[in-house]
Amino acid sequence: MTTFIMRMSDGAAGAACAVCGHAVPPRAGPQLCVAETLAAVCGGCGRKHAPALTALIDLARVAERVGHASRRNPLRLPVAMLLEMTRISEDFCTSLAPEGRAV
Repeated sequence: MTTFIMRMSDGAAGAACAVCGHAVPPRAGPQLCVAETLAAVCGGCGRKHAPALTALIDLARVAERVGHASRRNPLRLPVAMLLEMTRISEDFCTSLAPEGRAV
């Protein structure tokens, strides 16, 4: 069984997914990796093999975008951004729910 971890990436270079071989775009910030090799894992494989970690990474990325937007105008955030944060939060909560049981 493969163990996955979340680590911070500097986004310097893209890589191939350690699971399926598809390209993983270079992106600074949290990234899903295989624990033994620290090789990057694409979002599709992450959702299949480590849904909770993938949802947490997505949540962190959206929260960072919302944080940048709120610094510009703390009283008004775009509705689309709030809806995206809600959807990603629901995905994270759902990934933590026991199999066959809704949250």
